[in-house]
Amino acid sequence: MTETIQALLQQRMSDSSIAVKYHDLQWTWREYLAEAAARAAGLIAAADPDRPLHIGSLLGNTPEMLAQMAAAGLGGYVLCGLNTTRRGEALAADIRRAECQIIVTDAENRSLLDGLDLADVEIFDTSTPRWAELVGGAGSLVPHRKVEMMDPFMMIFTSGTSGNPKAVQVSRLMPTFAGRSLTERFGAVGSRHLLCVHAPFSFQCGGRWMGTRGGLGRGDRPGEVLSDRVPGRHSPLSGHLYELRRQATGLHPCHARTRRRRRESAARGFWQRGQ
Repeated sequence: MTETIQALLQQRMSDSSIAVKYHDLQWTWREYLAEAAARAAGLIAAADPDRPLHIGSLLGNTPEMLAQMAAAGLGGYVLCGLNTTRRGEALAADIRRAECQIIVTDAENRSLLDGLDLADVEIFDTSTPRWAELVGGAGSLVPHRKVEMMDPFMMIFTSGTSGNPKAVQVSRLMPTFAGRSLTERFGAVGSRHLLCVHAPFSFQCGGRWMGTRGGLGRGDRPGEVLSDRVPGRHSPLSGHLYELRRQATGLHPCHARTRRRRRESAARGFWQRGQ
């Protein structure tokens, strides 16, 4: 397997099948990736070439988040998924830790950045005319770099339930590897579909890229991709970590945690089988 996310997405630039469904809205792959490419071109042009090209996304489970993921895939830069449940200095610390030079947010989450010391960070609100001008005035996309499989694709913050969130690097190998694994496991091909429901354990990195690997869709009908019908309150990227752990252990994290607790109880003599 030598295909990167960048290469897989480029192969679908002229695909007229449905890629994204969100409530009553839908986009073809051609439309979805054209918008993603325009975002990538605008952000690359606005970035400081002397700093790491890390773009922070402070967004919910929306089509814009999907566009930002595809933009990073096509543009060859690193997308940093910021947790919308963080507040104040804790959020600012996450942004500094990820070395974000640009943050893309929306009207719903823009206020989370108010009052933070982010003097060296450019903020774009997707609900403003300034953002529309950036995207609308972008020329043809010239990727920041032609990526290799082990280049970083994302930095995903953990939930921080056991301390401060950690920024976990996800290579460009991992989503394509997970996508291929899931595609082969479920026999997903162009005539099949996948419904992605955004609950706390969803938005898995493998599932996100199954459509690029198998030509399948994500939605209500064959060929539809990325149905985002049930927005969750958790970070839209947190599910990646659960999927990586599930693939490594063969268990859903909750199941693995339950088994671990049972083993610990048994060791203490408190667990009795059948009770």
